Amino acid sequence: MATVKVADKSYAVDAVVFDKDGTLVDFHLLWGGRVLGACDALVQKAGGGKQLSRALLRTLGYDQDAGKIHGNSPFACSPMAKLDTIAAAVLFQHGFPWGEAEKLVQESFAPGARGALSPSPAAVKPLADLPKLFAALTAAGLQVAVATSDDRAPTEAALAQLGVGGAAQLVQLVVCGDDGLPAKPSPLLLLEIAGRLGVAVDKVMVVGDTAADLRMAADAGAVAVGVLSGAGSHDDIAPFAHVVAADINHISATV
Repeated sequence: MATVKVADKSYAVDAVVFDKDGTLVDFHLLWGGRVLGACDALVQKAGGGKQLSRALLRTLGYDQDAGKIHGNSPFACSPMAKLDTIAAAVLFQHGFPWGEAEKLVQESFAPGARGALSPSPAAVKPLADLPKLFAALTAAGLQVAVATSDDRAPTEAALAQLGVGGAAQLVQLVVCGDDGLPAKPSPLLLLEIAGRLGVAVDKVMVVGDTAADLRMAADAGAVAVGVLSGAGSHDDIAPFAHVVAADINHISATV
């Protein structure tokens, strides 16, 4: 067991589970363009206009006035398959038969939202020196995991680009939104992760930027660490967090 220090607080844990987008990498850089591109592609494919575009963006959680994604929105918290269903539901509400709505989403919205499965290196901006941080946590005897609502293919590509996945072997477990497991904020997801890592869930620290990440941790009895580097505001995440830090640069570990 190691001691993980977050800002001015310390916790004895055996594993640290990181969210990906907004926690490890710049959320708005990676997803802002995808949101607009995917919705534009769907509106064009459907032959819609500004009304349909506004409805899609609003329902998925993009604030056009602020130019960013809401922290408690579907786009910030939901697996990609759920986003497809939400987009199809918006089309259905605008008069499209359900089958046609689903087809249009799969042909236009889904590819854009997934970033063609492999994110561009320019869009994957780390929020810390991840190889250094993960190596330090591992050296202290901690297991490191990543739990994201993103799909597996782009997640594994991003982690490899960041120098912590693949051959780097700095992440012991990666759990993704298309793995068929319960979605955040269900505590069942974290119980599954703890089981796979072979640790007690109350000795797991979860680090995330949204209420979904921290509710999952709190409801499972884990240590919940909020970071303000992503989609969620302090008001969004503080009610569910043991501690809130600016970003993951405020995390360190000792044996």
